[in-house]
Amino acid sequence: MTIAITASRRASELAHIVKSFGGRPYLAPTIGIEADLKKPKEDVLKFIDKAIAGEVDYAVFMTAPGIFSLFTIAKRLGLEEKLIHSLSKVAIFARSLKPASALKKHGIQVSMIPEENTAKGICRVLITRGVVGKRIAILWHGDYPQQLREELYKAGANSVIEASTYRYS
Repeated sequence: MTIAITASRRASELAHIVKSFGGRPYLAPTIGIEADLKKPKEDVLKFIDKAIAGEVDYAVFMTAPGIFSLFTIAKRLGLEEKLIHSLSKVAIFARSLKPASALKKHGIQVSMIPEENTAKGICRVLITRGVVGKRIAILWHGDYPQQLREELYKAGANSVIEASTYRYS
């Protein structure tokens, strides 16, 4: 039996599993991730700068690969320790256990993981926590939708800084 594997991450591991059960893996990634860690985008630099400057009250992390890239970039800039120190002073929200685990590797404690691990779930948790006058930084996965930012501003957020360390291809 031939099994199509559409994932780009961990594709070789999945292929090995298929082979171990006698199947033939067919690798056909449907989404790729592109990141330029040597030349970070302006939004990523702004995210790092605002966090280090203490201009963030809540930080939201949507994806583990984004966290890996963010800290790789910060390290290359000589800002990793400052970023970790600054983030340890704010409320940290992770979309799911994967980003929470990635943050833990850097010694950053997560304040909340929503039951519904979507942008809507994060939005509900933030609004319940109280966003009036708060400065919120969001590290997205790939592209980011306007809806969360709009909802946070409607609920009274002072500012919403958004960044993504990679894009989908």
